[in-house]
Amino acid sequence: MEISDLALRIIIVLIPGFLTTLLFRYLSTHRDYSNFYFIVLSSVFGLSNYLVLEVLFQLLNLLKCIFIFITKCGLIIENKLFVSLWGSLIDRSFKVEPIEIIFASVIALISAIFYTWVYQKKIILRFANTRLHITNKSGDDDIWSHYLNSEEVTWVWIRDFNHSLTYFGRVKAFSDSGTQRELFMTDVSVYTISGKKELYNLNSAYISLSDGMYSIEQPKY
Repeated sequence: MEISDLALRIIIVLIPGFLTTLLFRYLSTHRDYSNFYFIVLSSVFGLSNYLVLEVLFQLLNLLKCIFIFITKCGLIIENKLFVSLWGSLIDRSFKVEPIEIIFASVIALISAIFYTWVYQKKIILRFANTRLHITNKSGDDDIWSHYLNSEEVTWVWIRDFNHSLTYFGRVKAFSDSGTQRELFMTDVSVYTISGKKELYNLNSAYISLSDGMYSIEQPKY
């Protein structure tokens, strides 16, 4: 089965994009992506990685002209694009250099870490909230993630109405949005549902909660 030139160029664009998207999905907390959204996001990330590579090539060329060949270039930078991908999108005779794919893939890994930091720290939403005042969104997929991601939430009461038990302990980890509600807790004390009678203590506990059959409360100190 032959692969068309267009399909091959799309694959080349998507390789760094796939790396960025996969690492971003692994590092960040969010709902699962649909296949269509995954491909679109990979395409955007892939093109952005090649744009960053182009900017780096342009900066290197500028530095070369200034510090090495200043007399030969006369401080006039040649008006051209260095990444061969742009030319290959227009002219089929252009060939994409394998080294560019490698460089773009390295940029993809670095950009994934940067995008994850921006997303997890809600940098854009905080700016939109506090500076622009154009949105009130929390930035999390749902209240479950928003509440448990809060730096103030460490020790909590978990009331499991399905089993008539109350857990008090420190939240160490929790499941992503859109999946089964699961918690990993340490230094756990188990009480009756009212919280008045202590039943036993645990070093740690895995808790799986049924939708609509639990509440999470933070004690007031």
